[in-house]
Amino acid sequence: MHSVRLTDWITIRGSGTTPVVQSEEDWLRAPEYADAVFWVEVTEVTNPGSGTVALRFETAPAPFESLFVTLDSVDVLTVGPAPVLRKAFMNQVVKVPLARLLRWKLVGSAAGTWDVTFRVHVTFGEGVRSAMSPRSALDSTGAGTQPGLLLWLRADQGVVLSGSNVTDWLDQSGNGNHVTQAVAGSRPVLVNNAVGGRPALDFSGSKFMQNTLTSLVAGGAAYSVLCVAKNGNGTLLSLRLASPPATTYSASMFFLANTYVYSDSSVVNETVDNTLAETQSASAAFKSCHRYEGAGQFAKITLNTTPRTITGGLLRQRRPARRAFRVGVNTQTVPEYWNGLIAEVIVVRGAISDLDRQRIELYQRNYFGV
Repeated sequence: MHSVRLTDWITIRGSGTTPVVQSEEDWLRAPEYADAVFWVEVTEVTNPGSGTVALRFETAPAPFESLFVTLDSVDVLTVGPAPVLRKAFMNQVVKVPLARLLRWKLVGSAAGTWDVTFRVHVTFGEGVRSAMSPRSALDSTGAGTQPGLLLWLRADQGVVLSGSNVTDWLDQSGNGNHVTQAVAGSRPVLVNNAVGGRPALDFSGSKFMQNTLTSLVAGGAAYSVLCVAKNGNGTLLSLRLASPPATTYSASMFFLANTYVYSDSSVVNETVDNTLAETQSASAAFKSCHRYEGAGQFAKITLNTTPRTITGGLLRQRRPARRAFRVGVNTQTVPEYWNGLIAEVIVVRGAISDLDRQRIELYQRNYFGV
């Protein structure tokens, strides 16, 4: 497998309800097209009337095929002259396994004449995996890095071993927020082919790693935590450590029947019922996002891309904190350790946008198979 990226800027003009086909061409000329991922960015819409405009992507094996199958569509609507609208989709047309002909079409119900300008960016093969990581194609500004990226730990990068035990896990965000474990008996174990053929760290048996130099976010500040994990209950990440160590301080936690989140600090969990049982019972890997919008707010949680509803808890109360954060355990009188695998942890400053969360989730689906 290899990487190929193609970028094209297209403007289509349409009128009324008549579908407009912009092009019909063998765009990639490669069998790997079946693995392609398309990023669609609508950059400008001129729509003088009311109504809807949809940008549709269709595919067929060859130009002479009379039947085109819709890959996906983007609803543009009347979004104005400078919309921020991006979407990713994959070529998953089961009955067209060798589809190589791609065409884009506008279908609208708007009165008058309308123009849509958009960019198509294509990756396939290993390019799917390398292009959609937090430090590359996930950036909505085009700068190459997920905005506000504070921490990125992934078990196939930056892992320092002593035998099979992990002594250091190096931060891939570029911020130097590495975690370490000096005590041999508390070191997690590297497990190959653990999640979707990728390695993960096994924290079973009261293992954890920590950084004693910094807290990732200040008390009351907004943040987001995204993870890929497996087979676990307990605390996956503590962003800050309480002082004294009496209660959990800003932690993302998972248990068999509930997800518990301490967004800042509290004596009562924010709970989300029945979030982990569906994955835990099958011993399957899962991905999750905990998004905290700031002081006085409950966390917003997605599990395997599905939003969950907070069912209990109290609003946050700030507590004194000391400079440190931990992976695999919280800070309280009786620690609650993570007892399973962790393949990836991403921490972002601020409440991550739905667009960027979805991009990371798509990257995780393709990279880890979750």
